[in-house]
Amino acid sequence: MDYISIMNKDIRRLVMDAIKVCIRKPRQLRFYKVFLEKTAAAQAVRDAHEQKGLHVPPFLIASITANCNLFCTGCYSRANQSCGSGSQGKLLDLHRWQELFEEAERLGVCFILLAGGEPLLRPDVLTAAAAHSAMLFPVFTNGTLIEESYINFFDSNRNLLPVISIEGGEEATDTRRGKGVHGKVTTAIKRLKAEGILFGVSVTVTKENLAEVTSDGFVKGLKRSGCSILFYVEYVPVVSEGSGLAPDDGDRRILDERVKA
Repeated sequence: MDYISIMNKDIRRLVMDAIKVCIRKPRQLRFYKVFLEKTAAAQAVRDAHEQKGLHVPPFLIASITANCNLFCTGCYSRANQSCGSGSQGKLLDLHRWQELFEEAERLGVCFILLAGGEPLLRPDVLTAAAAHSAMLFPVFTNGTLIEESYINFFDSNRNLLPVISIEGGEEATDTRRGKGVHGKVTTAIKRLKAEGILFGVSVTVTKENLAEVTSDGFVKGLKRSGCSILFYVEYVPVVSEGSGLAPDDGDRRILDERVKA
């Protein structure tokens, strides 16, 4: 089976799982039922392009800013900036992002993952993304900027899905991301849950936190907090000093077993 078919199946499964999760969240459920139809229409567009020899992926990753309000240890975005490849002058403006979103939708793309830096520092781009209800935009954020205005924004734009990055519990998160970050993230998660907003959590897996973030207690704790989607992202060092944190083949096998459990 080719990778395009695999991704198409995975997307449908992801949306079906979201529908199951939202069974008691009427507004979110309505959105995903409609979105399921739109993903089928988008796939038909991609299939038509494929027959003409144009390969269109079902999803894209868009780093909409290199700027961030945190100084996380080992951050690839800051490492790129220090090398001169992520400067403010190279950021795309709002008009260009609008063009890219419109082009992606015409081509049949149905998912665009918004990353950074910290994407919540670009509310103009997020607003532009929200206008494309035929696409889903997971927004990978450190969560510290999710206050009242962004709660209302995500509540009004269900095609933007906040995905909050943590490193594990309070100690692990604050060690890498800064003192007090875990507390701010916890407050944001409580607000999202209170408003019935579907959200996810992303965990960067290292040798140091593998056991904690794959434990039953950690996963069940996230579920109780209202988290509906959990992403495990393998740590990949951008400088030699971080190579000791990178998971090895044995660690990957453990992670794979835990994900399948």
